[in-house]
Amino acid sequence: SGNKSFCGDPLLLEAWSASLPDIDLVDLPGVYNVKVQNESFDIVETSHRITEEYLRKPSTLVVAVVPAMTERIRNDVVLGMIQRASKED
Repeated sequence: SGNKSFCGDPLLLEAWSASLPDIDLVDLPGVYNVKVQNESFDIVETSHRITEEYLRKPSTLVVAVVPAMTERIRNDVVLGMIQRASKED
């Protein structure tokens, strides 16, 4: 079909040492707001679902990366998702 998407399964990288903290680092795909040509029909829903699954976990520490050129940070979708998830606690 030629549609491009991403998989909901995490890519796991393991590193262990007595001097390392016991944490899992998960690099999530970006949160999509619109589908463009040649992307999967469900890319918007899939990106939101994957992000929301991690935001619901009580042990999640979020490091959100947003463009420096964003004039109004309040308009960023990811920050809104984080804020809604923290209010649900």
